[in-house]
Amino acid sequence: MKLDETIVFNQIKSSSRVIDLGCGDGQLLDALIQKKQCAAYGVEQNFKSVLMAMEKGIPTFQGDILEGLKQFDDNAFDVAILSQTLQQVMNPIDVIQELCRVSKSAIVTFPN
Repeated sequence: MKLDETIVFNQIKSSSRVIDLGCGDGQLLDALIQKKQCAAYGVEQNFKSVLMAMEKGIPTFQGDILEGLKQFDDNAFDVAILSQTLQQVMNPIDVIQELCRVSKSAIVTFPN
């Protein structure tokens, strides 16, 4: 895992329900499933990355983050992760509002 993923990993409690927005190949979610018995779901635009995440057994929505989030009820997750992705979304305020709606807590990181 990369350093930023390790930091996020250490913030999540065992058996949490986690959604990772911009999950890439699912490496972080896979570690959470394997080492902390978390229930995990990913959202990713890149089709190749979605396939890699799904090969790890991670249910993954392929498409826009906002569209992916709208499919979930309020507080469907314990934790929502938006790591290294905020600067790439078209409507960052809408994304933050939605991720706060679907989760009890949020972890947001960005490179700059």
